[in-house]
Amino acid sequence: MKVKLSVLMKQPYSKLASFFSCLENIPKRNGHIFLDRNYNTFMYLLDFLNTEKIPKINNRTEKCNFFDELDYWGIKLKIEKKEPLMFDQNFCPNYFTIKNNSILQKSNKSKGIVLLKRQLNLNNPFIEFYISMTDLNNNSKIYLGLIESIKFKLKYLTSSFEDDVPFVFLWDIFGNKLVRKNGEKRKTMDLNKSCKCYLNFQVNKFGLKYNQLKNSVELFRNDINLGIDVKNIPPFLTPAIEINVNDCKIQLLNNNIQQEKIFI
Repeated sequence: MKVKLSVLMKQPYSKLASFFSCLENIPKRNGHIFLDRNYNTFMYLLDFLNTEKIPKINNRTEKCNFFDELDYWGIKLKIEKKEPLMFDQNFCPNYFTIKNNSILQKSNKSKGIVLLKRQLNLNNPFIEFYISMTDLNNNSKIYLGLIESIKFKLKYLTSSFEDDVPFVFLWDIFGNKLVRKNGEKRKTMDLNKSCKCYLNFQVNKFGLKYNQLKNSVELFRNDINLGIDVKNIPPFLTPAIEINVNDCKIQLLNNNIQQEKIFI
């Protein structure tokens, strides 16, 4: 295959650029340069150098190989500007009110699900939001889920994750539980309720940090890392919030990734 030298030299201080900086000293066969590297992985690297965007790799092994290839050649990730965190107006029940794309208000008894407009990925690994409410009771439920948006249908907006709505990962915020789903099987894990971050239920800040390199998520509440590392989370999932509270406001935040406090 033919590759422009300008692509290979895109990052001038990398090992790759250094290797091709003196073409006359590189061994050739019939005018061609041979590299003893995995073809698919190296193609992902070239795609990254061409576009300066992380290629979409759904296979976990190939994704790990891609990052290893970047490390081998000394290629630095140029993280793109983060997308603003906002609700998706096209996937939101009509009885929810959204202001400035980032503040959602609900003041009725109907439950519903709203999607966020961006996927979690290497460039946008963190979501954070405030929840404030006036009426918290035993029936109040707010779930933060990660879904494959391609499988989400408009009919699910007025349904519940507890029913037929597909998800990969679910955080029962007030029930202090995590739920993983694999096909029809669900696995539930209780969270520690003794953390000081649970003292105030009227106003709470929640966050979720996705690590694309490790395929895992961490949970934050009121600026405290809950010490939970949920593994084997696939890439390119969309956050969705289910609200079953009579009167509440949810405000999305665009802050930096949380401080690494850990409660055990």
